[in-house]
Amino acid sequence: MDVLFGGATDRAEQVRDGRADVALLYVPFDDKTGLDHETLTVEGRVAILPPDHRLASRTQVTLADLALETLPR
Repeated sequence: MDVLFGGATDRAEQVRDGRADVALLYVPFDDKTGLDHETLTVEGRVAILPPDHRLASRTQVTLADLALETLPR
């Protein structure tokens, strides 16, 4: 078996064009269109905040809570 390392956005394309036989994709970020797929696991999302952030003491936050925050893309 050969392992092919790729970038964050080309894994599904590598399967579609035949460079790879299998890939680990991350929904909803990777496009599964035209691929047979099976969910292996579902991970929760987390917000990592500095201790003095206004939301840091909460056990849960919503997307609405984060609406005014600057988030990485």
